[in-house]
Amino acid sequence: MMKNVDFQKFEALNRKISLFYRFLQVSPTYRMAYEHVYQDAALPDCHDYVRLLKSAERFGDVWGLSFEQWWFQHGQYWLDFINHIQPKVAARYYGLSLPSAEEMDEHHWRTLGSFNEQLQSYQHDEFLPNGSPDTVIMAIPVNGDAEVIEEHMVELLRNELQKLPETIRRRSRIKFQKNKVRRLSLEKFLYAVYTRALYFDDLKLHQLGAKIDKEYPQTKRKDESDSDEPPERINGIKASELLRKALFVSEWAALSEFPVTTKHDRVRNEKAKMVADDATGKPRLQLIEGPYDLSFDWRFIKNQIRAGNIEPQL
Repeated sequence: MMKNVDFQKFEALNRKISLFYRFLQVSPTYRMAYEHVYQDAALPDCHDYVRLLKSAERFGDVWGLSFEQWWFQHGQYWLDFINHIQPKVAARYYGLSLPSAEEMDEHHWRTLGSFNEQLQSYQHDEFLPNGSPDTVIMAIPVNGDAEVIEEHMVELLRNELQKLPETIRRRSRIKFQKNKVRRLSLEKFLYAVYTRALYFDDLKLHQLGAKIDKEYPQTKRKDESDSDEPPERINGIKASELLRKALFVSEWAALSEFPVTTKHDRVRNEKAKMVADDATGKPRLQLIEGPYDLSFDWRFIKNQIRAGNIEPQL
């Protein structure tokens, strides 16, 4: 199916949004949360499940919907991406005051045609490339007292804003993190995940590292050049590190924090054991706080890629 050209422009201008969507697709706990919210599966076994379930409620199905479909059904209502899109004058309609319609001449018809062209230009250059944001186009007569015109305009806009559905008026929008995580790094993380999933049974870690280096060539660090370690081991270590960071990014994305590469802080805390109380010696329950043993579901990701639900091309 051919992609919408105007939406492709929007995606190119807002690349982090599609990367966020892609990391949700591979996040193990986002999938658990989605299945709990929408398919009555078990509650995710992690201490931050409340935030996790809220993300799933907001962003919904990221496998059955294409990025474009997902954006219009979910993403646009929760991601604070449009704070840089300022209100624009879509078209001007000046100099056409006439005593009667019978006095319309060529100049007036030409100006009317220009008005329509301005609206089409706004639609093509501003509206569609910015993800078709919910928009009110108002007709504001500007003849008369400026203060009165402004007062009426503000009142009209306020009334229109109050009519908006709750899904559009939501205020708790999510901002992406401002940090040094580069877009290229995020793409490399995803490439590592997709390649590992597709060739999990046949590709060793060092071979994955070699494929990543070929796809994303980079200058070797000095410590790599001077290392006595065999290239296979270095490649394996690099591939393992990329997959580890990809997991961290996907897990923070599942909590609506993006992009974050630091280790996620999840621990199991629902399990407990009986211990002797230090002060009284009496038995009591103590929560078991161990590492949250989590990994990508390679088979699931592979099946989603083969079904066309995850697009492996970046």
